[in-house]
Amino acid sequence: MDPRRFYRGIHTIIKDYPDDSTDEDLSDDELRRNRGRHLPPLLIPESDESDSEPDDDILLSQLTSSSTRASRAEIPQWRDGFLERAESELQFTGDVALPANVRALETPFQIFKYFFTDDIFKYIYEDTNKYAAEKRPERICHISIKELEQFIGICLFMSILQLPSTRCYWNENLGHSKISTVMSCNCFGEIKCFIHFNDNTLQIPKGQTGHNPLHKIQPFLDNLRQRLLTIPKEEYMAVDGEIIPTKSRTSMRQYNTKKLHKWGYKNFVLSGSSGFSYDFEIYTGVQGLVESDSNLPKISNSSDVVVRLSRMIPEGANYKIFFDNCYTSLPLLIYLNKKAILPLGTIKASHIPGYKVPAD
Repeated sequence: MDPRRFYRGIHTIIKDYPDDSTDEDLSDDELRRNRGRHLPPLLIPESDESDSEPDDDILLSQLTSSSTRASRAEIPQWRDGFLERAESELQFTGDVALPANVRALETPFQIFKYFFTDDIFKYIYEDTNKYAAEKRPERICHISIKELEQFIGICLFMSILQLPSTRCYWNENLGHSKISTVMSCNCFGEIKCFIHFNDNTLQIPKGQTGHNPLHKIQPFLDNLRQRLLTIPKEEYMAVDGEIIPTKSRTSMRQYNTKKLHKWGYKNFVLSGSSGFSYDFEIYTGVQGLVESDSNLPKISNSSDVVVRLSRMIPEGANYKIFFDNCYTSLPLLIYLNKKAILPLGTIKASHIPGYKVPAD
């Protein structure tokens, strides 16, 4: 590298004293003769304004001007006016009529089977028996689809009627006949040991590109989400997060002191005013969020959740969507309004750019 380019203009040269002697050991004549003999001169540059490289100046000016333009673009210009809109502009025009196959569902079991389809049980059956053969080739057990259905039903029953341990459900005093008469305790434990929702051999190791923390249950999540999307959405919906409680040790487990169940999987949900969930997204980390929304606008990690969950809402029908100050931002409101999805959310006063909220 050219020292003149590195140091730019030279203002003066300072010669240093040798390190192996001190002023006390040298006479005045020796001190004058030895000055600057051992060390190269130290170059002190002049101010940046003199003798600077033209290319560097152009680049610096470009960076300064571009950053200035970006900062100005981020600050909106507010003006006085009325926020009221004509009622015709807010009129809901969406379709909320349920399909005929959904209206035909009458019992809770029929509704459950609509979302937990035969295709789901089919790949659970295949992957479970494949895993069982790999783990115990000397004594291969064949688990049928009917047994898997019974296993899922027992798990749902256990979530309502809770006992200290699994074996208590087969206890003569504490157990329940609707469980013990359907499946033995050993059979339940065997299915619990081998049940799988996906092929482990296809999983990309952690740390490599394309790794999916939800690989083990991804087919089930995809099928469930596709069934949820077949239900027409209500006029009024909201986006919020929930905790799916778990005691398992996993990197996806979150801790939230404000939730009833503080430890669990974080799940973002798009729900209607009736309480029905139309879409969901399990939080797997910031990196997972970045990789999953490459075709959508980037606003912020929290606002992008609303962007992703609202992408299946029909545009131009004036659906109303609500969220709290965790998700609200001015760019998000602008984005939704352009799609004729009417947003409403609380926002912190400090998060309103370019506007000072008057004190109460």
